[in-house]
Amino acid sequence: MKILKKFGVRRGYLKETHIAFLIKAMYRPKSRPKPGSMLEIFVEASVDDYEGIRGVSLRENGTNKILLLENLDKDGLHELIIKQL
Repeated sequence: MKILKKFGVRRGYLKETHIAFLIKAMYRPKSRPKPGSMLEIFVEASVDDYEGIRGVSLRENGTNKILLLENLDKDGLHELIIKQL
C-alpha cells in the first residue's frame, strides 16, 4: 500500500479532522479468486481526537464505485491514516 497523492487535512467541528488521499493497493474481493488486482483508491477519513478513526470512505479513482474496507489490508490503511495527522 503506497500513497500516490495527498489532498490535505482539514479540521472540522468538535475536534474532528478530515483527511483525503489517493493510494495504490491490492484489492481482493471475496467473490474473485486470488491474487486480486492493484487499484488506485481514493480514501476519505474522519478522525476524532478522542475516539480515533470514526469513518473511512473508499472509492475507485475516477469512478463513484464504493469499495469495501474488508477487502483491503485494514491495519495498513489505518496506519497510513494516522501518519497523515
